[in-house]
Amino acid sequence: RLMAAVAEGAVRAAKVGEDGCDEETAAEFAMCVLDSVMGNGAGIAWRASDYTRSACKNCGDGYDDLAWHRTICPAMGLLELNTGDEVRLANLTRQEFNGREGVLGEFNSAKQRWVVSMGGRDALFKAANLEKMPAKK
Repeated sequence: RLMAAVAEGAVRAAKVGEDGCDEETAAEFAMCVLDSVMGNGAGIAWRASDYTRSACKNCGDGYDDLAWHRTICPAMGLLELNTGDEVRLANLTRQEFNGREGVLGEFNSAKQRWVVSMGGRDALFKAANLEKMPAKK
C-alpha cells in the first residue's frame, strides 16, 4: 500500500503544471522515486504489482480507506457532495452570499473548489461553504 501511495503521488506530481508529462513518463518518474526512497528494485516491483488504490470520484486522490479519505478530501463537506447536487452557500465571510442556492458542477481539483452554477453564472466554493439541499419530493 505504501509503495502504491508513494507512486501515485510521484505520478500526480510529474503530470501537473505547464511542464506536465504523459502517463508513461510519469510512471517512469515514479519508478525512479520509489527506487531512491525505498531501495533499488522498488520501482520495478510497483510496476509488476497489480495493486491499485481506489480513487475519489470527485478529487481524484487515491485512498485505502474511504472513511479516512472523507475526513481530508477537499471535495467533501459534512455530507458527501456530487455533481448535480442542489446546494446552498453557507459560512461565508461575505454574509450577503450566504443562503444563495445553486447546482454543483465539476470539482476543480487544481483549485480544490466546487463549481457552483447560480442563475447562469458559475463560481468556485470550498466544500465547507456548501450545504446540500434536501431532495425535492
